[in-house]
Amino acid sequence: MFRIKDKHVVAHTLLVSELTAEETIRLQEEGLGGRRKLGCGVFVPYSNIKPE
Repeated sequence: MFRIKDKHVVAHTLLVSELTAEETIRLQEEGLGGRRKLGCGVFVPYSNIKPE
């Protein structure tokens, strides 16, 4: 949760997988949710590939 002026905004963690390269860029450009214009999204690469 974070605060903007006198309002508390709740944030959530989300894992998105199986996107194409184009879909990944689109998600980063357009964002998700109603408060996406606040610019609070953080994109962290994730890989579930296990080393052999």
